[in-house]
Parts: sequence; structure tokens; C-alpha cells
Amino acid sequence: MYKLIFADDEALVRNNVARLLQWETCGFTLAGCCSNGYELVEQVKRDPPDLVIADINMPFINGIEAAREIRQEFPQVKIAFLTGHDDFDYARQAIDLHVMKYILKPVTSESLTEILREIRAEIDEEYRRAGNFKYLSAFYQENRAVVQSLFLNGLLSGTVTDQEAKEKMGMLELNCLDASVFQTAVILPDPMPPDCGFSQESPEMALFAIYNMGKELMETRDVGMAVLGGKDVTLVACGRSGAPYLDRAFTSCLEELRAVVEKHLHFTVTIGKGAPCRRCSEICHSHEGSLAALGYRESIGRNRVISIQDIEPKRQDFKVYCRAEEERLVAAIKLADSEQVEALLGELSSTLLEPAGPVQQRFCTFSILLSLLREADTLGLNTDEILSESDLKEVFAMRVAPEMLELIRKTCRSMMKSVQLSRKKSCSAAMDQARQIIAEHLTDPELSADFVSDTLHLSASYFRALFKKEIGATFVNYLTEMRMEKAKDLILTSGKKNYEIAEETGYADPHYFSYCFKKYYGMSPNEFRESIHT
Repeated sequence: MYKLIFADDEALVRNNVARLLQWETCGFTLAGCCSNGYELVEQVKRDPPDLVIADINMPFINGIEAAREIRQEFPQVKIAFLTGHDDFDYARQAIDLHVMKYILKPVTSESLTEILREIRAEIDEEYRRAGNFKYLSAFYQENRAVVQSLFLNGLLSGTVTDQEAKEKMGMLELNCLDASVFQTAVILPDPMPPDCGFSQESPEMALFAIYNMGKELMETRDVGMAVLGGKDVTLVACGRSGAPYLDRAFTSCLEELRAVVEKHLHFTVTIGKGAPCRRCSEICHSHEGSLAALGYRESIGRNRVISIQDIEPKRQDFKVYCRAEEERLVAAIKLADSEQVEALLGELSSTLLEPAGPVQQRFCTFSILLSLLREADTLGLNTDEILSESDLKEVFAMRVAPEMLELIRKTCRSMMKSVQLSRKKSCSAAMDQARQIIAEHLTDPELSADFVSDTLHLSASYFRALFKKEIGATFVNYLTEMRMEKAKDLILTSGKKNYEIAEETGYADPHYFSYCFKKYYGMSPNEFRESIHT
């Protein structure tokens, strides 16, 4: 059963709908009936339904305004309009709000029953498609190549951890990554002759042709896979028989690909080959080596395979904290999650610091500290304070991994402290500004959470959540409280009439002001005046 709230200002319509309609046979339960837009918005906020049917022409807050407010906070709630106004502009606004139905009055119980069944069928279909594994599986298969490409480019850039690679390789049908040694090569087209068939204005077509040839060759030889980038093509070789064997097999593939491209596509390519590595998370280092090898193509020559191991035989790929691991650590620091930070530091120690020699340990420690300080600066934290507790010069005097790990730990703790202090100050300042804006615009009937959040340059959803957390009340309730307090004060200290007080407290409709006042204080403004003098 779906939950429904019905809103109409005509008591007869509400009573007939509640009494005559067989809600269960339509697939709905009636959660409530409201007489105006204000009541509707309040009830939706208390207990969000699946569907709202609202009359457009209601007092205080009309149906369109109420729907707009509901749509902002509860986009999953379906909305249908019921109105006697056959007006195109109303219909257009309803379409802008993605309203499901536009129902013209008068409406009979039979026609409303039929409409509700249609709406239920639409909602059923939406849920069915969202939860239909066969449909999702087909959609995934259609787009799997895109997901694979994103994942593989993440491997090349160092944003994928070993654990993530292990979890996703099966799902993405990249089982070749279940290997013990990896190696990459980057293929870059050389300047193309005019008669090659590929114009200089369409390099993407040439890249795609190289990608297709490389993919077919790697898969046929069962060596690995191809990845299409923005300006080049990367081949990733994967094997289980050791680095020397993989390097020979991979080099053979690269030389064949180079020759095939020249023969069939009538232009040449230069290929940079990186060093082998042992883990998925280290593929990015091999990729860096491939790019470094391509940097020698001007001096060594084009149309050849250039191996970084031949050019820089003593090149060492220092183990560094990959971006994915760095992002996880920074996220834990931002959340002030001490346990998660400690767990990540434990992984760092066991995988990077302890296995490495003193020079690599210092390099890794220094790299992590610089990354953390860069992030601290991006967040606007006081880096001088952080540096005072984590002097980078200490790294060069350290000789054992535990000392270096402790320095990183101190930096993380200092950052967590700074983040919490900065966030507290920022939230406090934002809420002080919000209170001031509300006080300055209290007489404006258009004052809303959206207006205040726009003024503060915050998203409306974040502002509402922050406001409730910091102030202890929703924006609407706080605004109502401020207006009611001012209204009470005006009644106590002035002889102003109700419509004048309504204007000074931001209510365009005096009747709506009286309605809100009575709901808040339990008596109308006039009854409140009388109670003062008795």
C-alpha cells in the first residue's frame, strides 16, 4: 500500500473523498486530509507520503507553492494537482514541478478511483524497474565498457587500491588483473603524413584505430588489455610467470602492433614501455615510467618501442601513498574518525614504510606529509599551527619506520583538531549570519530557507540540515517562532490592528496570520488581547 495525503480547502470535498473512496482497492492508504497548503507542507515534513493530491487554489500557501517546497525537500514524493481552474499557466507550472496528474474539478469518486489506479500503476512500474535485476543487468551490460574504462583509468592514475581492484575485477570481467606481475606501455601517434587517411584535425579517429588493434592483439595473445585515453592509448600486460617472461611477451606484442599500424594505417607510432610491477595499485608507477620513456622520443627517434629500463636502468620507482589511499585518509581526518585514521596508518606502515629501506621510508613519509599539508591549505586550515607540531625537517633525522609513522600520526591529529575548530567557527558564523538575515527580513513574506541559503552561498539542503543541527529547530519553525514572538510583543506594547501586525511580521494575508497565531498560542490575536486585560 502507498501512503497518500489529500489537500483541499473545501470541507465537503475533503469529507466526501475521505468517506466515499475505497482507498485500499486503489492501492493507497489515506494518511491525512489538509485544508490549506501550510498544513499540507507541515504534514509532509512530519511523515512523508508516497503521493500528494492537492488543490491548487488553497488559502495561505497555494498548491503550487506547497508542491515547490515539498519537491525541494522530498523529491521522491509524487504530486498530483486537483483544481477547478482550467488555466494553461497553472498547467505549465505543474509540468515544471514534474507533477504526475492534472485533475480538473468536479471529480467523481469513480473518476478519482480510476486516476489513483493509473498513478499506482506508474509508481509500481517505477519501483519495478528500479528493483528489476534483469533490467538493471541489461542496462549495466550496455554501459559496462564505460565503467571498465573509468576503472582502468583509475588504475593508471593511482586512484584504485588493491582491495578495490580485487573486489571489482570479477564484476567488470577484468579477470586478467588476477595476476602476479603487471607492465604498461603508452602508444602515441607520430606526426601523420597527409596521405595516411587520418587528418590532423581528427586525431581521435587515429587513436580509436590504434586502440582497436591493440585490444585485439592483447586479447588474442592473452597478454592483457587496452585503455583508450584522451591523447594516447595504454596497454596493460598481466601475467603469472614472472617479470622477465612478461616483459619479453609484451615487447613482442608492442613491436608487432607498431609494425601493423605502419602497414595498415599508414602512419607511425612511438611506444613508451614502463617497468614491471607486482600489485594493481603500482600499475600507476609503471604508467609513469611509460610516459617518462616517451619523453626520450625526440632524442632517440620515433617509430620505435622505447623501454624506460633501457634508458634509465637505475631508475627506482619509490613507493608512494597512492591517491586513493590518500583520499581515504583525508576523508577520515575530515570526519574526525580517529579509529579509521589509525587503521589506515596501520595499513600504511605495513605496506609502505616497514618493507622499504631508510631512503624510501623518508621519501614516503615526506610525500605523505606534503600531501596532508597541501590538503590542509586547500581546506583553509592554519598550516603554521600544523607545522609547529609536525616539523618536516625531522624526517631527515629519523632512521626507523615507527618514528616516521608517529610524525605522520601527529600531523593527522593536528589536522583533525584544526578541521573541527574551523568547522565549528564556520558553522557558528554561518548561523549568526542566518539569524541576522532572518531578523532583517522578518517583515518580508517571501523570506525563505532558499533566500537565506543563497545569501550565505550554501546549498539549500545543507543549510537546512546545518540550521536544524546548530539552532535545534527547523528553519520554518524558527521563523514562525520569531514572527510569533514579535507579534505577541506588538500586541502587548502597541495598539496596532491585526492587519498591521501581520504586515510587520511577514504575513501578507491577515487571516493566515491569525490562523498561525492561534495554532502557535492556542488563541486568536483578539482572544490574546482580551486575556491580557482580564
